[in-house]
Amino acid sequence: MMPATRIRWVALHPEGLVVGLPTGSNALIEMGKTGDAEELRAGRPIVYLDQNHWSCVGLALNGDPRVSQPVAEAAYWLATRVESGEILMPLSAGRLVETDALFGDRREAVAGALLRLSRGWHMRNPVVIRRLELARALGAPTTPEPVFVPGMAETFASVTEGPERRIPWALGLYEAMLDLERVEDPGGAGARAKDSWAHKWVGITEALRRDCVGRRTVAQVARLNLLLDAADDIGAVGLQLGMPADEVMNELSHPGKLEGQPMLALMLQVLTARLHNAGQRPERGDLFDFVNLPCAAAYADVLVGEGRMIGMLRGARRPPPKAALANNLPDAVVQVEAALASARAI
Repeated sequence: MMPATRIRWVALHPEGLVVGLPTGSNALIEMGKTGDAEELRAGRPIVYLDQNHWSCVGLALNGDPRVSQPVAEAAYWLATRVESGEILMPLSAGRLVETDALFGDRREAVAGALLRLSRGWHMRNPVVIRRLELARALGAPTTPEPVFVPGMAETFASVTEGPERRIPWALGLYEAMLDLERVEDPGGAGARAKDSWAHKWVGITEALRRDCVGRRTVAQVARLNLLLDAADDIGAVGLQLGMPADEVMNELSHPGKLEGQPMLALMLQVLTARLHNAGQRPERGDLFDFVNLPCAAAYADVLVGEGRMIGMLRGARRPPPKAALANNLPDAVVQVEAALASARAI
């Protein structure tokens, strides 16, 4: 017996693969050759949406009356720009995991929008980018690699995929996202991981406030904990360079090392700002924002996120975000129009 599938049909297309979605719409998966991401991108601005804005897009395209008219109009405008080949709106591991928690009609709307509008593009996992930036911070010779790429293998981990594996990866992911059943968290492992992360930072924040430490100490605590979170990557980079892990840690602890790397510098600034603000307790949902949004802010052209994180990213100075920042879809349209005008001028 053939396994049940919600994919209606699959067809080859000059630009890649077309998948028929159960909503009646079609999703184009762009398929480039290995290593030609920039050529396939063809100068299109990268627009990265946080989960709440993807939800607005999905619901708007599904005709949900709860979406306000200005937001719905912005969602349609962005979808039109994607399907006309003017911009790219890649997905990420964070977006997939958060969508996976949905079920029923809401899952149908949000997952359908993600699959239809990402066109098979994704942001490489920030853990992969972190390891590359740590190596660059230590002067290791590295080849510049795009952060936003077609294919699915490095969405969750560092897996090299050839063109022959892109179709199975994509179809497997699309099938999983189209499943409308509620997915339980086995043993509560996912929730515990998020709670543990939030509890750790609540404890650190409260200790800093209790001890009335100065800004310099807060910045040092942020740097140390950012590096401790990257312990496995530091060990791997040390092995690559023939350096003991403690020597790598000591070298990266010097001010200026992390500040020279786009994503790590933004992570450090956001974390420092967060530790300064003892009035805002970290919550379990902040984990995905802290991991994914600094990466998108460092490498995308436009980032649309929730207000608190966008506010902290706007305060970043060493270096500032590469992406133009917006905290709602109508403002995102303004930023995307500017990015398109800039791209046309090149």
